[in-house]
Amino acid sequence: MKITRNRAPANPLIIDVEGAVEKPGVYELKANSRLLDAIKKAGGLSSSADRYLIAKTYNLAKKLADEEKVYMPFWEERDSNVLGTFTSDLTYINSASLTQLELLPGIGPVRAQKIIDSRPYSQLEELISKKVLGEATFAKLSGLIGL
Repeated sequence: MKITRNRAPANPLIIDVEGAVEKPGVYELKANSRLLDAIKKAGGLSSSADRYLIAKTYNLAKKLADEEKVYMPFWEERDSNVLGTFTSDLTYINSASLTQLELLPGIGPVRAQKIIDSRPYSQLEELISKKVLGEATFAKLSGLIGL
């Protein structure tokens, strides 16, 4: 007896790709697409992309979720308020050290390591969706953290 399994086709992902890419916009990608696929669909990184920051903080192999927004930073933004300055009072969760994260209210060594292990983040709310922080702790960090 032959068993045939009918698999429903996976729903496509609709992804908003913005920032330092050649063709910013909203794109349809196959299910299980990666961040690199979204960047390629948007024409690749532009010549003004901050490739160092992208390489340091973004996981190009990360699987995307439907309705996700992806922002690729421009190198000019490194010292502007668009991404925040590296000398501001914000703690940047994509690049902060374990010690820097532990200085935040409600963050001890275990949570700080969990934040690091779950990098990169494209939105602050991923701290909740990735189950790194609860909503109460996340609320305490409002205005204290950035990407």
